[in-house]
Amino acid sequence: MANDETHHAMRQIAEIALPLGNDVQTVLPVDDVQYNTKGSNPPFALTEQTGGLKILDCIFLAPFDNEGQPMLDPAGSIPGTYLSIYAGSILDFEGDCIVNAANTGGISGFGVDEMINRACGEALIKPARRNFNGIPTGEAKVTPSFQHKKVHHIIHAVGPVFRANGFAAALHPLPELQRQLFNAYQSALFRAVELDAKRVGYALLSAGVFRGQRPLDEVLRIGLHAIATTFQECVAQGVRWPLKEIAMVAYTPGEQEALTKELRKLLGIGKIAMVLPPLGQVLGWTKKGKD
Repeated sequence: MANDETHHAMRQIAEIALPLGNDVQTVLPVDDVQYNTKGSNPPFALTEQTGGLKILDCIFLAPFDNEGQPMLDPAGSIPGTYLSIYAGSILDFEGDCIVNAANTGGISGFGVDEMINRACGEALIKPARRNFNGIPTGEAKVTPSFQHKKVHHIIHAVGPVFRANGFAAALHPLPELQRQLFNAYQSALFRAVELDAKRVGYALLSAGVFRGQRPLDEVLRIGLHAIATTFQECVAQGVRWPLKEIAMVAYTPGEQEALTKELRKLLGIGKIAMVLPPLGQVLGWTKKGKD
C-alpha cells in the first residue's frame, strides 16, 4: 500500500470508537487456538531476560474475518503480532523504538520523559523536540534516539491528565479523556508502522501522576484495547503491518500486576486475540543448552 493510501487508512482507523466495558473476562483455551503456533516458533526470540527486562506474559494478536475465522496470508500462515508485558525500565528495552510518556510542551518533563532525555543526550534530543512546536494531547511525534543505542527512534506520545476537581472534569469530561488516551497509544503505533519497526516498547501512558485518581487498571485497559484494536483495523484496511512485537513495560510491582491482569481480560474480546501456550513452554522453545 502506498504511503498516501496508508495515511488515509490510518485516518479512517482513528475514527473508530472503542467500548470500554468492565465485564469482559473471557480467556480462550489453548486447545481452541492450536493454529496460532502451527509449524514454527514465535517470529522473534522470546527469552526470560531481554537486557534488563523480564518478560511476564504475552498473547498473540491475530486478524479475524467477519465470520470469526483467522485470516491467512498468501503463504497460508496467520499474520500477527505478539503483545508482551515486561517488568523493568523502558530504557532497557531493545528494539526499533520506544514510546515516551511526554507532555504537551514536547521538550522535557519528569520521570520517564526526563530519563529518556538524559539517555539520548539532552543537548541532542531537546533541540530536535523543540522542532515539534508542542504535541497535542492524544498525538505522537518522533525523534532519533541519538546516544541511546538500544533503539533507533523515540516516539513521544502525550496522554491526558485525569483531574479530580469539578471544574476540570466539566471542561474535559471523562469519556473525552479516555478517548485521548486511546488516541495517544494509537498515534504512537501509527508512528511505529511508518518507521517500519519490528519491535516497539511502550512506557505506560497517563499511568503515573497524569492518572490522578483514576483506577490504574482502567488506564492500562484503554492502552491494551487501543493496541489490539488498531492492529485489527490496520490489517482489515490493508495497511502493511511490520510489527512482530509490541511490548508494554511496567516498572512498579503494582503496574506489573495490574497490566498482567488486564492482558488476560483482553483475550477473546471481539475476536482480536489468541492465547499462546503457557509462557514457560514458549520460553522453552528458545532456551539453548537447557533441558
